[in-house]
Amino acid sequence: MTTTYLVAIDLAKRHFQVCATDFSGKVLFNRAFSRQKLMVFLSGQPRCIVAMEACSTSHSWGRLAEGAGHEVRLIPPIYVKPFVKRQKNDAADAEAISEAARRPNLHFVAVKSAEHQARAVTFRTHQCFVRQRTQLINALRGHLAEFGIVAPVGATNVTRLEEAIGAEGDDLPPVVHEMAGFYIEQIKALTVRIDGLVQRLQSAYRTDAFLRRLCTLPGVGPVTAGAHAVLILDQAGWHHSAELIVPVNITLMSLPPRCPELNPVENLWQFMRGNWLSNRIFQNYDDIVDHCCRAWNKLVEQPYRIMSIGLRQWAHGS
Repeated sequence: MTTTYLVAIDLAKRHFQVCATDFSGKVLFNRAFSRQKLMVFLSGQPRCIVAMEACSTSHSWGRLAEGAGHEVRLIPPIYVKPFVKRQKNDAADAEAISEAARRPNLHFVAVKSAEHQARAVTFRTHQCFVRQRTQLINALRGHLAEFGIVAPVGATNVTRLEEAIGAEGDDLPPVVHEMAGFYIEQIKALTVRIDGLVQRLQSAYRTDAFLRRLCTLPGVGPVTAGAHAVLILDQAGWHHSAELIVPVNITLMSLPPRCPELNPVENLWQFMRGNWLSNRIFQNYDDIVDHCCRAWNKLVEQPYRIMSIGLRQWAHGS
């Protein structure tokens, strides 16, 4: 009987495509499973490699597979796409995951613990509530500005708006008083929720050694320490070294080879070279260093230029 070496799963909500292969890469079967049947299959399957694309639901399935004794490999989707054959479908995707999981020197995404995901949910909920509160404040400011009531920008100045509404007295229509009260009530409720979430994130920071170590970095505080970052880098050798230890809240995403136009660092260097370093004759090595330093200092003085060069649309999925 042929032993299953690798099981590749194309994740979904209800029906999952499973491609099982032996050690040589021969496909043993490639068929769909329901959610319940997939759980039973992973629990009863002898120890093997379980490969999936890294996504929002892959970590829960990864924990389930690890609990059954399997080795889990979560692959960034960008590494799977080159192996998808024509006529893209679930079966082809599962087979592509199986092919990608066998590549040597491929970095896999670490399976997150339930506690780590819970901390991330808390952080995202905090960010969501902050955006909602900002939206409400901006709407209230816009409505009141139509009646000549203004206040400085910021959540701390909502009380000024509330005081100004009361000071206006009968000059404001009753409906405006009522609607402004709705806004202020929602803003205060969200502020209470946000403060509670901040306290919860700070308590996690005090008890987690990894978060405390992250807070030693400039610009990182107790709230943002639990956020997840995607680091985009080129395919330099040391970026893929087996000795490189990547924290669980950082995902490395390599750019395609020979594509310097996608690398913001290359874009910045091209801008410096084209504006301040090209068509020049340098006297010696020190002269080159001096010109590069002056060009770098000129660029640092233009932070909005750096943002316009580095924040490309492709990096935001648009």
